[in-house]
Amino acid sequence: MDTSFDIKEPLSYSVVPVIILAILFVGGGIFFLAVLFKNIKNNSSKNIKVVELKPEKIINIKRKYVGELEKIYNAYNLGKLDVRSAYQKMSICVRKFVFEITGIKVQNYTLQDIKKLNMPALEALISDFYNPEFNKNATANFEMSIMNTKRVIEEWN
Repeated sequence: MDTSFDIKEPLSYSVVPVIILAILFVGGGIFFLAVLFKNIKNNSSKNIKVVELKPEKIINIKRKYVGELEKIYNAYNLGKLDVRSAYQKMSICVRKFVFEITGIKVQNYTLQDIKKLNMPALEALISDFYNPEFNKNATANFEMSIMNTKRVIEEWN
């Protein structure tokens, strides 16, 4: 019984499937990179349309949110809110204020997104809120933060 067989050289097989796979792989990579760069370009150049409001409407919105801040402050002083919850509510309040004034949905923005908006007052507030808002053991000067928040709302143009 003859059990011998011939072993072919490695390059004696057809290279066409390898070439086709390489072309598909490189083409897919180029396509992926093109889509990625297009998305990055579109996200960075979003046209943000700021809403134009009448002065009396702006005054009413400012009063509304200063009132919200006073409710948060009173709840905190009565012990109904801990520091973390108070900062979270304050962050939501100021973000809703900016949305009503500008039409920009900053409720959905991270601090990095807010930095891109070129709104230094909002950026400073949200930066101030981050540690006490997300850290259970954070210590913060809540009274100073709420005073700063009221000042920013009252001075908003």
